[in-house]
Amino acid sequence: MRLKLAVEMYDISSHVMGLQNPGQMKVYSGGIVWKRQGGGKLIEVDKSDIEGVTFMKVPKTNQLGVQIKDGLYYKFTGFRDQVTPFNHSECEVTLIVQK
Repeated sequence: MRLKLAVEMYDISSHVMGLQNPGQMKVYSGGIVWKRQGGGKLIEVDKSDIEGVTFMKVPKTNQLGVQIKDGLYYKFTGFRDQVTPFNHSECEVTLIVQK
């Protein structure tokens, strides 16, 4: 029996066109979902659409970058040092850590 793992993280910001939008992120075996705080904007990325993932230290926080097959690149910040955003085997992608 295989368990489906879902991790929810709060205070995760999405960066779109230079604007920082606060929200929450859910990472599960089927992909990634980010929801804007207060409703509205929703970013859903299916695991089959993910081409690459990076997780790196940026000033005051950590950043998750998600490259999808159609060329879009999503940036999410707000991860604490002790938190890794997901178990990369669940989403079947390679996690690249840059220092």
